[in-house]
Amino acid sequence: MAAGYGCAPVMFGCWVIYLSFTTVGETFLYFQWDSLLCEVGFLAFLYAPLLGRPSQSTTTSRVVLWMLRFLLFKFVLMSGVVKVASNDRSWRDLTALEYQLASQAIPTPAAWYARQLHPLLLQLFVAATFVIEIPIGILILCPFRMVRHAVAACLVCLQVSSPPLHTLLISFFSPMEGIPFYFLPARKAISDKFDTQPCFCNLPHPGRLNK
Repeated sequence: MAAGYGCAPVMFGCWVIYLSFTTVGETFLYFQWDSLLCEVGFLAFLYAPLLGRPSQSTTTSRVVLWMLRFLLFKFVLMSGVVKVASNDRSWRDLTALEYQLASQAIPTPAAWYARQLHPLLLQLFVAATFVIEIPIGILILCPFRMVRHAVAACLVCLQVSSPPLHTLLISFFSPMEGIPFYFLPARKAISDKFDTQPCFCNLPHPGRLNK
């Protein structure tokens, strides 16, 4: 796959293997990132070229592209709704982040410094999380290009500035969640230089869609 050939069969094999792990692992692999990895892995198999090395003219399915966007929509919206539906007092009074930084498992050295931040700053971040994940997250499926650009920017800012990203040794979850962000902007929002550089498996650009 690193050479750019046979991406779809290899991705399908990786998806089957990890799905087997989650099935056997049961409770140990029932975390949110395990489900996301299985879902993204399956859609990556549908999105990738079947056998040959993709070229600049390679096209992709509009259906698969919007399935990836819907996956991001579902994930972001559910992340916000589950916080509200939990009826947890720490989410209602915006102190959940203070509790997490004080009690999270496997912290990094940066966790101590994050815990020293002013409580108001931590509460503002929790409030911003609600705003971005629920009302702004709904706009992921907006048909207007510029709106999706703005939504992608908000989601990237949320992930980059997220304290758990810098304070947990299992913080790979935030970068993994960011992978579907690539499919939100249209073709012209991504620089030509980036588009022409060789990537890990030369996936076709989401802007080249079948008519």
